Amino acid sequence: MAIGLVGAGVAALPVIRPWEYYYELIGGKNKAYLYFNDEGVDQSQRMKEMARYYHEVLEPAGEVPFIQYGVNTPELMGRGLDWVGRDRKRDEVRLEGPTFSGTILIGAMFLSKRYGFDLPALREATPAARFGNLFVFRGSFVVPGLLAEDRYWTALTKLYTEKPDIPAGEELLRQSAALDPNAFYVNIHLGSVCLRRGSREDALVAYRAALEHAPEGVFRRQIEEQIRRVSIEPLNQIPELRDPIFE
Repeated sequence: MAIGLVGAGVAALPVIRPWEYYYELIGGKNKAYLYFNDEGVDQSQRMKEMARYYHEVLEPAGEVPFIQYGVNTPELMGRGLDWVGRDRKRDEVRLEGPTFSGTILIGAMFLSKRYGFDLPALREATPAARFGNLFVFRGSFVVPGLLAEDRYWTALTKLYTEKPDIPAGEELLRQSAALDPNAFYVNIHLGSVCLRRGSREDALVAYRAALEHAPEGVFRRQIEEQIRRVSIEPLNQIPELRDPIFE
């Protein structure tokens, strides 16, 4: 046991990523990330490798990647990266779903199977490069979940800001829900937006769509109760239904 620990340390410490051996210990060197995700294993610590790959490979070719790695915008900008979505007007054509063509830089935690925003096309694809838990995919991929998630988080930046743009946020939520109906929490959030602006009919449509795709359990019961209340009670007396992903 001691020899094994020493051997693992000697192999891992030179690249300062010993925590990535977690996947090897519990599920195999190359496949464990496909079956579950653990945000604490990575926390976007491959940012330096991403920046180097961008500047050495993508930038000289004039290629702008889609980045799904949980890294914040100031760090991306500070390291001189450009990415799809940084300029929404410029990139709108590339963000029209469900197919994305180009380079995708994505963390392992986004590749395991998820109820919503799932990415089976990337799970089945062979990465062009890999840096620990950071994967690089190049080509054309049918990834409605990836584009739906992009619209979802962009919608929230429109809704929760000093000067909210409610119509833009609502439209982005609608686009997200259309791309990936399995992400039932998008329709939960959409229902809350409709409730906030006083539209009983639109709120019911959104909540019923959420119920159609919600898994069995507490979420379904909460959505059913919300539908009952929205159907008969004054809208200004109904609290918004909590979005589990947003929380």
